[in-house]
Amino acid sequence: MAKLSEDIIGRSGLPPFFKVENSSEVGIDAPVNRKGDALRTWVRSLSGFQKEALVRSAKSGDTWRLVSDGMRHLARWRFCPVEWSPAL
Repeated sequence: MAKLSEDIIGRSGLPPFFKVENSSEVGIDAPVNRKGDALRTWVRSLSGFQKEALVRSAKSGDTWRLVSDGMRHLARWRFCPVEWSPAL
């Protein structure tokens, strides 16, 4: 299991977002497309504020992988709830 301060995204060497080529192997199915497009999203926590998401479009059938590191953004601009400030 990852430690809270571990930088999994920075260590991975992967771009922050890319189209998943083997999405059928992942098993994320697109939802029913009722109004032009519908998205199914799977999100997991990697470490601390780092998250990884897979997003599948019903319209295109494409699946994209995206990552986010909220702590980098919170620490840079100090835009966070007051109760989080001591952690920064």
